[in-house]
Amino acid sequence: MSNVGVFDEWALKGTGPLATNGIDAGVKIRPTEEELKEMAIFLTQYVGFPRGAGLNGVVGKVAGKRKKAAERKKAAQRNRAEQKKLPAQQKARATS
Repeated sequence: MSNVGVFDEWALKGTGPLATNGIDAGVKIRPTEEELKEMAIFLTQYVGFPRGAGLNGVVGKVAGKRKKAAERKKAAQRNRAEQKKLPAQQKARATS
């Protein structure tokens, strides 16, 4: 498909590569904690040390929140799994 075709599809239908590239970039890119820290260090060269240090602090907070959220999710999954086991165990006790 030529560039003109890509632009026409986007203009007429709102679909095609132009409609999804920005969305995909925002949704699919999930940098790791280490990658975020590297980005902060890299950007410090351009924004200056005080702002870079602030950015690094924000990265640390975000990383901490991600870890806590992952831990809560795992705990909730374990609780659900245990709750599913309880009725089965109670039925087994009742029938024996």
